[in-house]
Amino acid sequence: MERIKFKNSDEIYILDGSTENQYKCVLNSISDFATLYTKLTDDNLSQISYLNEAGALCAIYKDKTLSKAEIVTETDEETGESKMITTLTFKDIDITAKKLKHLEETIDTLLINGLEVK
Repeated sequence: MERIKFKNSDEIYILDGSTENQYKCVLNSISDFATLYTKLTDDNLSQISYLNEAGALCAIYKDKTLSKAEIVTETDEETGESKMITTLTFKDIDITAKKLKHLEETIDTLLINGLEVK
């Protein structure tokens, strides 16, 4: 099964048919979803590695942010077994906005440090 690896090295197995901006995975419970959701920070999504079944690196996607997370419960008609299909949709981060935010934080830090020196 293919998987994606986030910047912090956490991996999730993904279902066939996933794309660069949309991944589907099977989770066992809502608490598993909550755990995954807390890991979907912009920092962690700044690098997503796409690995094939053998674990070989196929692609690296950079500067993503979570756009939408959905859970759908599907039931297998033959076995009656239910599973939670989670769809994670990402979008590209606006690099200019990211740099501007960083500059604003730097200016704020400089101003605060400058005021403390007196």
